[in-house]
Amino acid sequence: MDALTTRLSPGYQANRVKESTRTAAADAAAFLTGGGLPADDAKRARNVKVLFVAAAALAVVVTITVTRRVRR
Repeated sequence: MDALTTRLSPGYQANRVKESTRTAAADAAAFLTGGGLPADDAKRARNVKVLFVAAAALAVVVTITVTRRVRR
């Protein structure tokens, strides 16, 4: 029961997300510099792809917002 409580605590989950994000950012940097995606860990490769999709979506939203404001 104690292990389940720990895994469900917001602090523990935030720490896991923080570490996953840091790892994905490091893997993305390696990919952009020619290192490729992590071949040994499918979850890490997936996280890099999710990071790239999120960055692309953010770029699209910013572009649309700027374009709309310029047209006014």
